[in-house]
Amino acid sequence: MAFKIRYNGYFTTQLFLIKLFLLLFCLNFFWPFPRHDLSHYNYIFYALTAVALAIQIYRPIYAAITHKPILTVNDEYIYDFNFDIRYEWKDVEEFYEKNGLLYVNLYHPENYLNKIGNPHRRFVAKLWFKPERKKSLFIIKTDMIDEDGNDLLEILDDYSVKAMANAKQ
Repeated sequence: MAFKIRYNGYFTTQLFLIKLFLLLFCLNFFWPFPRHDLSHYNYIFYALTAVALAIQIYRPIYAAITHKPILTVNDEYIYDFNFDIRYEWKDVEEFYEKNGLLYVNLYHPENYLNKIGNPHRRFVAKLWFKPERKKSLFIIKTDMIDEDGNDLLEILDDYSVKAMANAKQ
């Protein structure tokens, strides 16, 4: 089952800010009147800010443009496109939702640290990883998924039961 991206307030605000800073960049860069002070170089700030904002949400932007699913769930795995990580059902211990995030508890989370596709997120996960920690480092943002959180939990439970039944056969 594939879930499409939801255009929530955070996502649309980020897109608006990227467009705004790109517009300011163009206006400053192509300003026809000469300036002789440091305000002439404002376009560098605007360009860097637009790039920094785009880097934060480049995967959801790509999913929205190409109409790719942001989350894929089947009998074998769960693939989170936003964080570019694939969870095998045999490694998933439980799911729980808290504050709009779906936490994935794994039997052996240390095996998944190198599987995180986003290099920045992988570095942060390795930095914060502690084996005795109860809170999971692996999350799925449910606000980016075009499905209700409770319905998503029910769907994941159904697929986990199917996966466990297939594993026992």
